[in-house]
Amino acid sequence: ARVESRNNGSIGYKVNYLAEDQYFSPEQLTAMLFTKLKETSAQAMQTQVNDCVIACPVFFTNAERRALLDAAQIAGLNVLRLMNETTATALAYGFYKNDLFEEKPRNVIFIDCGHSSLQVSACAFTKGKLKMLASTWDQIGGRDFDFALAEHFIKEFQERYKINARTNARAHLRLLTELEKLKKQ
Repeated sequence: ARVESRNNGSIGYKVNYLAEDQYFSPEQLTAMLFTKLKETSAQAMQTQVNDCVIACPVFFTNAERRALLDAAQIAGLNVLRLMNETTATALAYGFYKNDLFEEKPRNVIFIDCGHSSLQVSACAFTKGKLKMLASTWDQIGGRDFDFALAEHFIKEFQERYKINARTNARAHLRLLTELEKLKKQ
């Protein structure tokens, strides 16, 4: 798919579907994903799925959050709550670890290092309660570690073997693939 500007000032994704070029908005594509998830959930649970909770990155703007809600509506989903991913993680942690908490607050930090961003939230748990203390984020993620490691090894390969992995597309892609595997070990 290719991102293109539309005549009305919006963006659209140009997709070849059934041998025809079609344009879809981000909301339409997200709605397609939500529809598939709704169908998969209904099949797995053997019941109709209408309600959902959606978690989004802490750095999503109001417009991006509205777009998620619009996509859910297109997919026929009733969104009970739209929350930050780190809040959802904290709720899940508190639900399953509730027996660890007393009346005195226990502070816990949640770190989510994704492909292209890092999110951190500090929370205070007491018996049956969660208080979000702070959240922050940065546009650094796993891919940045991949690229930093790649630069290191590109220099090392150049010095040791006289191979320039930066100009050899196949070697560069192979290096990035191996670094991603290494990172996951």
